[in-house]
Amino acid sequence: KPILANLQNKGYTIHYGWLYWVTNETCHGGSPASSYGMWNIPTPNNSNLHPNPDAPMAMLFHPSDAILFTGCTAPKATYIGFENYVYAKFNPNGTNDTMDTVFGSMGAAINQYFLNTTNDYGHGDSPFDSVTTIISSGDKVTYRDIYGEYVHAGLQDSVNNQWIPEEYFNFIPYRFGRHNYSVLTYPGQIDSFMPVTRIIDFDDEEEWRNYTTYKQPVYWITAENLRPHNVTTPREPYTELYTRNHTSSHDEFHLEDGFNAFINDTVYHFQTEYKMELVETRTLINYNIGKHYYGYVCYQNNWNCQGDLRDEQYWGTHNGSNVVRQSLFPQGVYNLLNNSYFVVIGINHKMTNFTIYDNIILYNMESRYLGLYEPIFMVDNYHYNNSCNQFNITSTVSPNTLSQFYMVQISRPYNCRGKNLPSICPEENIIKESNLFAMYTRNLLNLETLTRPSQQQVIPDILLHFRINKE
Repeated sequence: KPILANLQNKGYTIHYGWLYWVTNETCHGGSPASSYGMWNIPTPNNSNLHPNPDAPMAMLFHPSDAILFTGCTAPKATYIGFENYVYAKFNPNGTNDTMDTVFGSMGAAINQYFLNTTNDYGHGDSPFDSVTTIISSGDKVTYRDIYGEYVHAGLQDSVNNQWIPEEYFNFIPYRFGRHNYSVLTYPGQIDSFMPVTRIIDFDDEEEWRNYTTYKQPVYWITAENLRPHNVTTPREPYTELYTRNHTSSHDEFHLEDGFNAFINDTVYHFQTEYKMELVETRTLINYNIGKHYYGYVCYQNNWNCQGDLRDEQYWGTHNGSNVVRQSLFPQGVYNLLNNSYFVVIGINHKMTNFTIYDNIILYNMESRYLGLYEPIFMVDNYHYNNSCNQFNITSTVSPNTLSQFYMVQISRPYNCRGKNLPSICPEENIIKESNLFAMYTRNLLNLETLTRPSQQQVIPDILLHFRINKE
């Protein structure tokens, strides 16, 4: 309270809100392993000043404002991180000059390896179950004013600067009159801002539930009384970008010959042992190349990044373009027919010291709008550890090498082989034959680089698609 009071004495206006948590969201390819912390600022009496008029998560942001969070960090988990996003962006080439959903990251995430807290890092479970402060602003003057108050209070060691780079954000003017427009429909050169916090793979469910059901306070600190009404530029902008090098000192390609040999052995096994017909072999597409890139490139090209986390590498069977039923299996999207049998084979990146957590998620692609996917089932590295040795496939590859691979089957329950094998085997009441699905994998955080693993250093996953013969 003294910090906020001192900022008000300097001329800043404080609006109060909260950080709340959502899980298993059916939008933007949410992961069942993740909880997402969203920031909500209720509407003040003067709606023209409100940064968050329509969407409870996306904010229209002024050039010298800040979002301030001082609160508790999550209980012990595999990952916690804070990330800022451009949610909707002005598209000069769009219909009627309206906004496009970009949902692209504005820089590296502040994860547990970089997070300043009241605990000394490296002792016990810090920075979990601790207190931290996150300041997000596009104006260095505003940041220094806030940070100075924490210095005066002796709390500066727990402060984190998650700035908004001027190059990748268009601010709205003060006294902005939004009239009847939303953050997606305003026909002007502005962007909308969205902070997101993540907890991935928590340790204790009761502690996690208690933490995520509690709303922690956040503060929108606006300089509306300190800046001219029509200004759209910060007093001292951030020109630097917050990024981390993701290239590791080693790669996985020493496993490539064994991996390819095992794929051939697997195809032969299912063709001879179960008389299945191989329909397709598909290499999963990496979402850090080509059209599907991280944050900045999506911003530059008005592409939808779907809430990319820079500490994760994304792969998928689907190339991200709109689903069109031009064939039975359009563009890596499939129907789970009653005679379909799929096998996903990949490298267990946790075993090769490339990641701290990996998973496979099956998404329902029906009623898709703006890239919204509904997660159906998930299998992670805990479930598929050493799975290639469990499928009992005759192979020339050694068991030790096979222990670094994984294998997951996808089919109907009556087609799946072995109850204890890692499987995604939904009944038809969960996903019908007529429904389309796609499969995605996530690779989380390389412990050497402390960000996502490099896609040039890992071996892509493979999807084998078989057809089961009735006889």
